[in-house]
Amino acid sequence: MEVIVKRSSLAASLVLAVGMFVGAASAPAQTTQPVAAAGRAEWARDIWSVAARGDSRGFYEALERTPADLGDDRLSASLARLRESLGKKEADRQTKLDQLAVDLDKALADQQSDIAISKALVTALEKQLVSTDKQAVLNDPRVQELVKRGDEAARSAEARADWLIASELFYRLDALFEQSGKYKEDVERQNHRMAMLRLYVPQRLWELRNARQLAEKKEALPPYNPVGDDFREKLKFIDRSMIVRAVAAAGGEHVGKVPLHTILNGGIEAVRVLVRTEDLKGAFSGLADAAKREQFEARLRYWQEKVEKDAGRIDYTTADMMLNSILDENRKTVGVMDQAILHEFGNGAMERLDPFSAIIWPDELARFQRSTQGRLIGIGVEIQYDELLNIKIVSPFEGAPAQRKGLRTGDLIKKVNGKATYGFTLDQAVDNITGPAGTEVTLTIERRPNPQVPANETDNKPGEFDVKITRAEIPLRSVKGWARNGAREDDWNWYIDEGSRIGYVRLTGFTESTTRDLDDAIDTMLAGGLNGLILDLRFNPGGLLDQAVDVASRFVPSGVIVSTEDGNKRIIRQERATGEVKLSKVPCVVLVNQDSASASEIVSGALQDYAKQGRIKCVLVGQRSYGKGSVQDVRMLLGNRAAMKLTTQHYLLPSGKLIHRNPGDLVWGVNPDVEVEMLPQQIVDAVLLRRDADVMPLDENGQPLKSDKPLPNPNDLLTKGMDTQLQTALLLLQSQASMATAQAPEKEERVVR
Repeated sequence: MEVIVKRSSLAASLVLAVGMFVGAASAPAQTTQPVAAAGRAEWARDIWSVAARGDSRGFYEALERTPADLGDDRLSASLARLRESLGKKEADRQTKLDQLAVDLDKALADQQSDIAISKALVTALEKQLVSTDKQAVLNDPRVQELVKRGDEAARSAEARADWLIASELFYRLDALFEQSGKYKEDVERQNHRMAMLRLYVPQRLWELRNARQLAEKKEALPPYNPVGDDFREKLKFIDRSMIVRAVAAAGGEHVGKVPLHTILNGGIEAVRVLVRTEDLKGAFSGLADAAKREQFEARLRYWQEKVEKDAGRIDYTTADMMLNSILDENRKTVGVMDQAILHEFGNGAMERLDPFSAIIWPDELARFQRSTQGRLIGIGVEIQYDELLNIKIVSPFEGAPAQRKGLRTGDLIKKVNGKATYGFTLDQAVDNITGPAGTEVTLTIERRPNPQVPANETDNKPGEFDVKITRAEIPLRSVKGWARNGAREDDWNWYIDEGSRIGYVRLTGFTESTTRDLDDAIDTMLAGGLNGLILDLRFNPGGLLDQAVDVASRFVPSGVIVSTEDGNKRIIRQERATGEVKLSKVPCVVLVNQDSASASEIVSGALQDYAKQGRIKCVLVGQRSYGKGSVQDVRMLLGNRAAMKLTTQHYLLPSGKLIHRNPGDLVWGVNPDVEVEMLPQQIVDAVLLRRDADVMPLDENGQPLKSDKPLPNPNDLLTKGMDTQLQTALLLLQSQASMATAQAPEKEERVVR
């Protein structure tokens, strides 16, 4: 409740602070006279200090008090844009809320099908996202009635084996009640079931999804493509000892000290979901026999009751005996493949721990290793679906094998080694295209003409052709600047405001090369003059801990960056600043949002803590971070064919604050000093523009493709008010650069005397 009150008061302050500026870039203020340099410096000190002490309301009130003319054209323009953008945001919010209220009334008045209820829940969820008072939306009688209908529809759909709509309804109900976790168990059950359908009967899942498309009068899905969908091949290396080892480790070493009987019950429940999912009879015919299913479920109930009764006495030998008994009964009754029983038991057991502990199964291990090693072995392209669900190349990486072979933005990958890709999931595409370094893959490419290039040019002729590419290690660039100004992945303009020498760096992750590439960017900016830096960590999911420590060390001269503690609250280790400081004297604004996680929370939290101590000059702007502050140990299972990741420790910031969000927590993550909310549509528009602006279409020689159409301009994020968080960061840093300018004449005068 305290959080809700604070957010409401902040929203009220926002309305007061920006209401006068709606629709006007230069609204009336308390004075229209230019401010003397000394007055500008005083204002700049005040607005930074109120932001630095975490007073969001005070910051917005300071914007309201700011004179119209600051005597600095850049600063005045940024202030006017921010005022206008904030005012427009509140106007857009109210317009959207009014429309959503109408939509919700209409949805409740109509005859409700399951699909209509699901769409109405989306309306309620969108209203909650847009509203400044989230709990008030849940208290709305209309939403309460909708939740009642949705709950009844979800349970009815599950009872009649309509898995897709049941999963969809429970997922949307859970999103509405995410804070309380009211529907957490329902969503976990549906997630298990959908994962089973995807693994064991993917064609049936395709049929359910296609039927849903047609029911909504949408186009049918592409034909089902079975490439790589043999579950027997994926599960063939799983055995009982592997699961017992994983369960034993979970029961003894997990940071949350989850009881072993709770872990085992999670496994049993997951196997029960498998048995009760009738659509799986397409893979396991014994599930069609109701009597056999009931006999097998009786054995599951026996063990569930036993582990509850003997909760204080069970150990890993109990787990071994229980699994042996369940597998034996399975063979006598439903006859599900042993490895499938073990697979689902293992997934259910690990889910009782936390969202980040899991078994990495044999078919997942290569993908997992690619994600954690910070490098990619493949051909070097970014892919996505086009509007017809073809696999489309967004951009080849500069210098990568695909680019050297002439692949380019917009090419469609129609076949991989002769296998058609139509109907592929993106994971299927990645798994088939990637492989060990030095091996070859043959792609069939369809190239469509580029309307910006004359049709008679050789490289613009449409058609389909094969290209053989040798896979190699692809360096992943995680450091990006403000605007692309060349073909190379590190060709960036690093200044968001060249006149004020305000730099901009966006980290998309923490890989093996992050600090090295960041150092290059920093050195370039320092050589050209640097009065302030925006460090953008929004949407950064994290990565390597050592890189997070190194990045923080570029700002923090000395001291602890992060500590880890175990389940007994003992400090296990501390990571300290490396001494390679470069930016301790440069004002910095760090941007964070709800998708800044793990390593990005360590960096932003450490910088905030040291700024509070007065050792560096840094302000955090945006929204509260994700709250993923846990350490996963990775250990191998079954030789080198499978692994498990187990949460064994939590991260602590230098202040001792826990980053991690546990179920039911009201406090977690890293809170910004200045909270700047963005509406859902703002976020979508800003992300898409930023993504498109980052892409430089290249030819096979690594040169930009000729085009009469200019690249998307990231300056639109500022000039069109698309990114209010970025606008706020720029204003704060421009105020400091302007303050330094304002003080310079005074310093010179004292020297003359």
